[in-house]
Amino acid sequence: MRLRLPALLSAAVLAALAAFAAPQPAAAQTNNETARVVVPDNPNGALVAGCYRADRNLYGPYRLTFCLKRSGTYQAVGGGLTCNSRLTWTVEGKRRVEVDLRRGTCNRNKAWAAATMSCRALTREQELLLSLLGDREKLGGLRCTYTPSVQGEPVRSFFAIRQKT
Repeated sequence: MRLRLPALLSAAVLAALAAFAAPQPAAAQTNNETARVVVPDNPNGALVAGCYRADRNLYGPYRLTFCLKRSGTYQAVGGGLTCNSRLTWTVEGKRRVEVDLRRGTCNRNKAWAAATMSCRALTREQELLLSLLGDREKLGGLRCTYTPSVQGEPVRSFFAIRQKT
């Protein structure tokens, strides 16, 4: 059976159009200060970029603050230590923010281990509980899970509250 050239071209064009029209996964937005996540009160999404602080200590006396900006940074402070380093972040899908914290240097010849965080935008109820409503263009907070790179250290969850600037 022999296909004519126009029929072959039509099949190729249809296949290409079908592949183009198929739903594509959302592209990750790494360190993008205009990245948005879906929140209940803003159908256009809320800006993620900004600085946040954990609502509780992570390990012992150590409290985490971090800034999701083009040049992301974090700081862990407590127990006489101050640790600083850089981070990278990515918005995945419509509600998730993935963060990689690099190993950080501290005073007193110490270091803060590398870690990852997976965060999600707060629900409206969580934002109300934390009294974070205000600027609906900016994300008020995140619910984060912190996973240290150190074997045996437990995973921690916390609310990350946007710092007023």
